[in-house]
Amino acid sequence: TKNVFSGLTHDNDKRKTKIKHPANLTVPNDTVTSVLKRVIMKNSIENGGCMKKGFTLAEVLITLGIIGIVAAMTMPTLVANYKKKVTVTRLQKFYSTINQSLKLSETVNGEYENWESVDHLDSESMLNWWNKYLNGYFNGKKVEKTSDGIFVTASDGSGFGFYNPCDASSICHHVVFCVDYKSCKSRIDLNSGKIYAYPFDGKNTFLFVMDGEKGISPYNINDTGGVSNEEGVRNTLLRCGSYGCANDKKAYCAALIQYDGWEIKDDYPVKF
Repeated sequence: TKNVFSGLTHDNDKRKTKIKHPANLTVPNDTVTSVLKRVIMKNSIENGGCMKKGFTLAEVLITLGIIGIVAAMTMPTLVANYKKKVTVTRLQKFYSTINQSLKLSETVNGEYENWESVDHLDSESMLNWWNKYLNGYFNGKKVEKTSDGIFVTASDGSGFGFYNPCDASSICHHVVFCVDYKSCKSRIDLNSGKIYAYPFDGKNTFLFVMDGEKGISPYNINDTGGVSNEEGVRNTLLRCGSYGCANDKKAYCAALIQYDGWEIKDDYPVKF
C-alpha cells in the first residue's frame, strides 16, 4: 500500500523517506536569529572572548574629514619650513663653496686683492675675470653674460650673478644669489638684461659682496659705511634704513640669516 502525505512515501517492505522542498520554503526568523547567535558566539570564543567590530560609513567619513582638516591646518607650515630649510642650505653652501674657490685660486694666482680689476658694470671684463680666476675652481653648470655682468647656474639648481657697481680701482664685486636660478633669470628679464637692481626679496634673491678683507660674504652694515648699530647688530640688520631686511631693499637679509647662525628665526620679516 502507498500513503502519500506531504511528499512522504511509505513502503511496507522497506521504509523509504523522500522529502521534497517547495520552491517557496521560508525559514522562521527565530531560526535565523538562533544561527547568527551561534556564529557570533563561536567567533567570540575563537578571538579570546573579544568581538571584532567594523566601522560604519558615517564613522569613516567623519575620520577622513578630521584628517583633512588637520592636514589643511598643518600642511602650509610644513611646506614653509621645508622652503626655509632649502633656502638656508643653499645660502650656506654657496657661501662656503665660493670662498673655497677663492682660496684655491689664490694658491695659483696670488691673493685676490691683487687680481685684475673689472670695469664698472661691464659684462665682458667680468666674464674675463671669472674665466681667469674662478671658472676652474667653482663647479658651475653654465656661465653667460648679462648686460652688466655674468650669470652662473650652479649644479644644485641655484644661481648667482656677478657685477661690479664700483670703479675699476677697487674690489667691490656684488653677487646676487638666487635659491632657484629661475629667480635670477626672471630678474634679468625684468631689468632689461641686468642683474644689478634693487630690491631683493629675502626669499629667493639675496645680496653678497666681495671685498678685500672677507672674501665673498653677505652684504651688511659695514658695506654701507658702518651704519650706527646702537640698538644692536641684529636689530640694525633687521630694520636699519631701506637696506634692512624688514624694509624696502632687503639688502641685509642674507647677513641677518648668517648672524642668526644660518637659521631663519620666527621673527624673520619675509614669509615663506
